[in-house]
Amino acid sequence: MPDDVAKEKVSALRCLGATVEQVRPVSIVDKKQYVNRSNFDAHFDGTGPEIWRQTNGHVDAFVSGAGTGGTIAGIGQYIKSLNKNVVVALADPEGSGLYNKVRTSRFPRLLSKSPYRTDKTRCYV
Repeated sequence: MPDDVAKEKVSALRCLGATVEQVRPVSIVDKKQYVNRSNFDAHFDGTGPEIWRQTNGHVDAFVSGAGTGGTIAGIGQYIKSLNKNVVVALADPEGSGLYNKVRTSRFPRLLSKSPYRTDKTRCYV
C-alpha cells in the first residue's frame, strides 16, 4: 500500500493480521480519476452482480475501504438497486483522504440518489 496513507488504515490492517508493505506511490496519471466513471461502471456491471450471485442475494451489508470511491459506489449502488435495505458503509479511518473529502463535502458524489452522512468515525453512503 502507498506509504502516504493514513496511519490508522495501516494499523487497522495490522490488527486484523495483515502483513503491510508500504511503497512510494506512483504519480497519478489521470488527474480526473475521481470523476472518471470507468471504475464505477466496472464494479456496477461486474463485481456487484458477482457478489449478488455468489451470496444468492443474501446481502445485509457491504463494507469497503476506498481509494477513489469507484468500488464502493459501483457495488453499493448495484446491490441497493436490488435491495434498498442493504447497508453500504465506507470503513476508512478518520485521517484518510477519502474520509476527509466526504466529511467536508469536497468529493463529487457518484451516488447522486444517496447523500453522504458522516459522524466522527464513520462515513455512510
